[in-house]
Amino acid sequence: MRVLIIVATYNERENIEDLINDIYSFAPEVNILVIDDNSPDKTYEIVENLKEKKYKDKLFLMKRKGKLGLGTAYVMVLIGLLIINMM
Repeated sequence: MRVLIIVATYNERENIEDLINDIYSFAPEVNILVIDDNSPDKTYEIVENLKEKKYKDKLFLMKRKGKLGLGTAYVMVLIGLLIINMM
């Protein structure tokens, strides 16, 4: 079974690298999707760097254009998963 952990972020630059490394140290087989709401502190840059250097095939990033909130982040993912499963 494949596991996807969804992490919604906004201004988490100081925390995101430790969080991702901690998740992978505990569960190295999981996939992580970070959904960033256009963080002014550029949280997404840390995620992009980690993806490129350490977690190429199991860390994913969705950059959204604004602060759309946690609820819409999860709804977007659920709709996407439903569409994929229906195909």
